[in-house]
Amino acid sequence: MKCLIVGNGEIKDDKWLSAKAKDFGPDFVIAADGGYNRLKNAGMTPDLLIGDFDSIGEIPENCQFEISKYPKEKDFTDIELAIEFALAKGCESICLAGATGSRLDHSIANILLLRKLLKSSIEAEIIDEHHEIFLIEGRKILYNRNGSLLSLLPLDPVVSGICLRGFKYPLENATLEMGDTRGISNVSISDDCEISAESGILLGIIADKKL
Repeated sequence: MKCLIVGNGEIKDDKWLSAKAKDFGPDFVIAADGGYNRLKNAGMTPDLLIGDFDSIGEIPENCQFEISKYPKEKDFTDIELAIEFALAKGCESICLAGATGSRLDHSIANILLLRKLLKSSIEAEIIDEHHEIFLIEGRKILYNRNGSLLSLLPLDPVVSGICLRGFKYPLENATLEMGDTRGISNVSISDDCEISAESGILLGIIADKKL
């Protein structure tokens, strides 16, 4: 089961969200608090609205979807609450939109939530209008990515045995330590390219080349 979670982060183009949702093809859609307004603006309706409702504004009435309200003083962000619900529902693939923006603390926290999903064997990514963000543990193949701008950052103190194939700057059995910038701004030169690491977790970011 595939789940789309939409938060209250930055989404400037409503058509972008509706197009990405169509491409992803979710079986279940969750609005995390103010993410409801993002979906509404894109002409979409969630299956669940969840959160403490401090950013949604007016709570919809007489709606046909489930509403789960939490107190403002809670231990988890609205995005994490949505993720926990998706996991409990048995979702195996999760796409997060509206999870990045001007709140750097929330953006970083949401990116790090990808690690929690990885450890639960969930395929997950964060998307915004300029980036695709995902984690690599073991091996990952990127399809139809010729010309994509890719950056890799170690999420563990040491990530070893890194191999990159199909990139302008290939690596073979390389090691990256947390804080290294060697993995920034690589470019794929093949339709299908491969990233692998023998140990540790890599954060992968595909960026809009116009940035």
